[in-house]
Amino acid sequence: MYLIQVSGFFISEKKNIPLHPDMVIIIPQKIFHNFKLENESEYTRCCLNFQDAPHYGDLLSQCMNDIYILNNPGSKITEIFKELELSFHNGLNDAEQRLLLEADLIRLMLELKLDTNKKAVTDARDTNSLVSMTLRYINEHYTDDISLESIARELHVSKSLLSHRFQKELNISVYRYITEKRLLLAKQLVKDGIPAVTASVSAGFKDYSTFYRAYVKRYASPPSGAKL
Repeated sequence: MYLIQVSGFFISEKKNIPLHPDMVIIIPQKIFHNFKLENESEYTRCCLNFQDAPHYGDLLSQCMNDIYILNNPGSKITEIFKELELSFHNGLNDAEQRLLLEADLIRLMLELKLDTNKKAVTDARDTNSLVSMTLRYINEHYTDDISLESIARELHVSKSLLSHRFQKELNISVYRYITEKRLLLAKQLVKDGIPAVTASVSAGFKDYSTFYRAYVKRYASPPSGAKL
């Protein structure tokens, strides 16, 4: 993701990071992230979704194994993003467009691999804070039958306090965070060849219809699309 115009914060489980123009953020598909923008009308980005591909899978895994931040990316990286943005207005047919995009994506991954300025996001949250303890508990139990109420009981705090602190720090509710974690897992399981019904149960959803509605709302496509 290349940020062109932005003001706000990038939110991960490890820390909240101030955003600025010309910043590059590399986010693996399986990792939770969120944004808190000061003004959504002044938010412009170039976002690329990398799909698994056998012929450059190793390169992709090397570049996308963690969240990386490039506060000052090299000129070659920013030039590739600008070329990608312009490539949608060059008059090429669909087949030519795909070839150009794939070539630019491979160039981009090679530059990202070689860029020594990229830094993995480190854990900066207070490990004893309520939010950190909540994150740990959810990450260990989100495939189980848990809720705001059960987590609050486990941590010996009120529901309202837990809900307020979590929403304030991560810009997402406890319920939505649990759902997001389950969807990320279910999507990966389906990509790995697990039937969608089985994947939904393994990820912690009680019934398939709830999972299906949440999946389509989140990814704008049915679970079968994860196999493509």
